[in-house]
Amino acid sequence: DALPILEHGSDEVSTAAAIGFCEHLMDTPQQIEVLPKIMSRNDFLGLRNLLEYHNEPEKVDACLKALWGK
Repeated sequence: DALPILEHGSDEVSTAAAIGFCEHLMDTPQQIEVLPKIMSRNDFLGLRNLLEYHNEPEKVDACLKALWGK
């Protein structure tokens, strides 16, 4: 069971938490290296706008090339 403090009945809160999580996927090298294990290249591309909220587009491009070679 989830901890009561983590439960919330609002879809807006759930969405905000998911967006906040995605925005910070590239914060550390350790996080970046795990990305291919938890998502596909297409998943990464689908999150591009969120990733670019906290990262320069060039960093997102470099990450994409380093992880998926494209």
